[in-house]
Amino acid sequence: MYTTNGEFCVFLVAKNFFSEAILNFKISVATPIDGFGFVKNVTPVETGYPTNIGIEIRNGSNVNVSVNFGDGSEPVWIVNVDDILDIFVISLWHNYSTAGQYNVTIQARNLLDFFTASSIAKVQDPIRNLTIKVRKLTQIKALFPKQSPEEWRVLPYLACMET
Repeated sequence: MYTTNGEFCVFLVAKNFFSEAILNFKISVATPIDGFGFVKNVTPVETGYPTNIGIEIRNGSNVNVSVNFGDGSEPVWIVNVDDILDIFVISLWHNYSTAGQYNVTIQARNLLDFFTASSIAKVQDPIRNLTIKVRKLTQIKALFPKQSPEEWRVLPYLACMET
């Protein structure tokens, strides 16, 4: 029985009255992955600014983690995270150059396990040059995009002067 993780050489001899067989081979001992996922959902961000992606692993050995940002950029690999006894946190920053919703996928694998988790990165262009032209004193409602048309917020405004 092995009490630590790692690679070990094994020398095995089997004998009986008539013959003897000898084998020499290597074995890998690993701890299963436990508690893998995002630290929190990916925070919405403005186009051109970096967003933080936090990943946590609660237990495991010889863990390889991949991060696909969902925007066509090359995945990031964190290889051979070893002997996680309590919690291991990976913090990455990524800059999205175009507004949209991106499916961020993280994976963790070792000799024993394979886990996948996903979160949506919401990237938005800033609102610029918003103007309202008022012809008389009236109450108006302005729609401001929040995330998507079904989530738009309606805000009442009272126009006080003509322009």
